[in-house]
Amino acid sequence: MIYGFQFINKNKIEIGNKKLELKNLQIEKDTLVEKRTESSENLEKARKLLSDAESKNADVKSTLEKLKNDEASCSKKIAETELALARLKQIQIALKKLIFALKDFITVEEKENLAETDFNSTEKRQAFLSYGEKAKNQNVLLIKDIGRKEDRLKELKENISDTEKRIKELESNIVTFPKEAEESKRIIKLEFEKRGIQSQVRFFAELVESFTDEKWRPAIETFLGPKRFFIIVDDEYCSAALNILREKRLFRTNVVLSDKLPESEVTENSASSVLNIKSKAARRYANYLLNGIHLCGSEGELHEYPKGAIMADGTLAKSYSASLMDIRKTRFCMGNNVVEFQLKQAKKEKEELLSSINIVNDEISKTEQLKKLIENIKWDSSYYDFNSPSNLKILEKQKNELAVQIQELKNSPDMLAAMKEIEFAQGNYNKARKQNDDAIKSETTNANKIDSVQKEIERLETDSNLKQKSYSELVKANPELESEMHTEYERQTALRKNPIVIGEKHMKQLNVDVENAKKNLENEQLEYNKLSDLPLENRGIEFISFYREQYRNVANVKIDEAKDKLEEQSVKLRDVFLHDFVSELKENIDKAKDEIDKINSELKKIPFGRDIYQFKMIQKSDRQVFFTILDNLSALQGNPDLFSANSGNDEKLNADVQEFLDKILSSEDESDYSDYRNYYNYDMLIKSNSGDEITETNLSKKQGSASGGEKQTPYFIVLAASLLQFYPKNVTCARIAFIDEAFSALSKERIEQMVKFLEDNDFQVFYAAPPEKIDSIGRYIDNTVALYTDGRYTKPIEGFLK
Repeated sequence: MIYGFQFINKNKIEIGNKKLELKNLQIEKDTLVEKRTESSENLEKARKLLSDAESKNADVKSTLEKLKNDEASCSKKIAETELALARLKQIQIALKKLIFALKDFITVEEKENLAETDFNSTEKRQAFLSYGEKAKNQNVLLIKDIGRKEDRLKELKENISDTEKRIKELESNIVTFPKEAEESKRIIKLEFEKRGIQSQVRFFAELVESFTDEKWRPAIETFLGPKRFFIIVDDEYCSAALNILREKRLFRTNVVLSDKLPESEVTENSASSVLNIKSKAARRYANYLLNGIHLCGSEGELHEYPKGAIMADGTLAKSYSASLMDIRKTRFCMGNNVVEFQLKQAKKEKEELLSSINIVNDEISKTEQLKKLIENIKWDSSYYDFNSPSNLKILEKQKNELAVQIQELKNSPDMLAAMKEIEFAQGNYNKARKQNDDAIKSETTNANKIDSVQKEIERLETDSNLKQKSYSELVKANPELESEMHTEYERQTALRKNPIVIGEKHMKQLNVDVENAKKNLENEQLEYNKLSDLPLENRGIEFISFYREQYRNVANVKIDEAKDKLEEQSVKLRDVFLHDFVSELKENIDKAKDEIDKINSELKKIPFGRDIYQFKMIQKSDRQVFFTILDNLSALQGNPDLFSANSGNDEKLNADVQEFLDKILSSEDESDYSDYRNYYNYDMLIKSNSGDEITETNLSKKQGSASGGEKQTPYFIVLAASLLQFYPKNVTCARIAFIDEAFSALSKERIEQMVKFLEDNDFQVFYAAPPEKIDSIGRYIDNTVALYTDGRYTKPIEGFLK
């Protein structure tokens, strides 16, 4: 098709070249006209000499000339009358054809033999005007009818172009949906991506895998109608999708509020029961729409379900009324095998559209023929001489009479004498005339060339019109290719800046591009096969449909299956995570308690004055959920499903588990929940012996009323406990500690007990103390070094070894 379009453009260039040649010939013509003018002047002089000779015999010649003029005038009138008569005969034939063609539209008059003598001119003129008025009115109607049919033809061509594109997509295993629905879906998906929402956006139709009985497909899809293209997203994103509808003003788009759809079982023998759906949201929606529609095999059964029932032929009962749905016009779009149905429907639509185009083209052709019959007739009555038949007979008689008179005059003596005198002047005249004829011949040659070029231009234009007609017929036979051809031609023209875009080199390049595209396709298919454990040899364009099917399965079915498995696995992983997390915390807590118990055991043996100090771990009130779970873990040790929804625990425990998990996952600082120390408040119990009475007080409540020693003693006990944790007894190490301002507020008794506690636990301690405390501390240590200041320097004095 593109070659024909290309040839038309090439003809236009050739026509332009011929017109340039014509312009040059017309310039040459001006020169030849000047030469012919000069020869005409010479001829005129010779004619004057001849005229002088003829003037001497004016009377004889004037009589002869008068007769000849009369004869010429008569001949001219005869020629004009014959032409007028020929026009009448042509219009008579054309009028008869028109009357026959428009016999269904106009009334036939009796007077239609315009070229005969049956009627007078007035009657003929009135009949002609009457036909003309009717024909003109009919022509207006024909023009309007052609306009309507051309609009219809344009619409059909657009439809067939869309259908052809849809067929190509379907042959590549691409399911097609209404353009407006596809556009709304695309907008929502794009907005989800912009907002970081991870959710599938699909039509309800895409989530229906198949029909268990295909005979119900036409009726059910017709009943559902546009609901098939309602959009379904994950339950938690329904509000987000609805907001996008409002923001983007998507007035003809529906989002299913799947988060509000109730759970229900499939009703037996309902329209929902024949739909195979794995998506939970789509299943709930299908049950909501179709559980109330009973499948009926007969009209009698239909009467048993007047509130909601359907038959395979499209008969529908709803709200105690029945109707017949037109299932013939429904375009199927549900199920994994819908490509087969859509392809069959699309090909049928294409055949119907082609048939409609042929019918409309035939109608336009017939209407244009009628219009041409009307427009080919010149309807101006002044153009025709309706008296020409009778006038021709009179003029022919006059001409015969003049011919007899001229012959008689030529044979008279006076005429013979006059002719000799004129003969000499005639010779000069003939010579001048020959020169003039030569000039005229040159001018004529130029004129012939001009005429030849003009004819060549006409031929090229005719040839161009024929090619245009051939191209139009090709478009008529393949209307679906016209839009695609124009797009490709314009694209190639823009690329190459040349209207002649198709050539052997270009075709070779296109073939190379196609081969490269095939290689890229096969490489992508190979990578997919490696990931999917599919046969590696499944590659090539013949597998495009197979991979389209793979894509649709992944997009519409397997994603839901994977999502369900992911949810199931996430529950299991949550249980494992919580079990391990709580168990590890419990293990750390038990270790800490063991260490504190050991420290408390040592502290119990060493009273500081009248006081005994003990460490306490107090559960935090805001972490009670954890301790509730910990108690259940201890009670049900070894149960791997402790935190599962199916573990048999009460709802309160399950709620506690979920609450604890949510807090862990939402915490900004991981150590808030992973460090066991954050689950307890720590204090020190002080037992005081006052005679026979023993009192117990928490350090946190006693600080305000305690003495200096009572306040400092817990500090050193905590310090020693920290050192015990830092230097475990089962680890071999230096166990070095440094204490500045050691025991500044303790009594000698408490100092002795504190030093002994540190020695018993194998610590090597460096004590720094003022001189007044050396005596109290020095008696309990092995080595002492004194420091004194000398100006700006501090100097040691070697101490003593105990």
